[in-house]
Amino acid sequence: MEIRRISARYTPEISGEALQALTAGGAWLRLGSAGALTLAAGLVFAFRGEAELSSALALILGGGLVAAVCLRRAWTILERADAWDVSSADARPSTRSCEGQSSRPLGACRT
Repeated sequence: MEIRRISARYTPEISGEALQALTAGGAWLRLGSAGALTLAAGLVFAFRGEAELSSALALILGGGLVAAVCLRRAWTILERADAWDVSSADARPSTRSCEGQSSRPLGACRT
């Protein structure tokens, strides 16, 4: 019986636009998690009384806004990345037509 080593860092051959989209999605996720951490810190400061209410409120609102915008952007990018055909050299997202609208990338039409 042979024991095979499995590489934990295996990634399929992704290049071009698909790689750029996944990199951008990862950056938005990291920035969104930083916003969520800022929101949590603002809540801790507000409930413990360690900071003035105005600065705690600024942390809460700013962190919440950053988290909401960034996580929404990351979700959109990763939703579109599901449509990329990684095996082709020129990866393009699948398209479908929306009712009464022009052809858009998959995920752009709300159902």
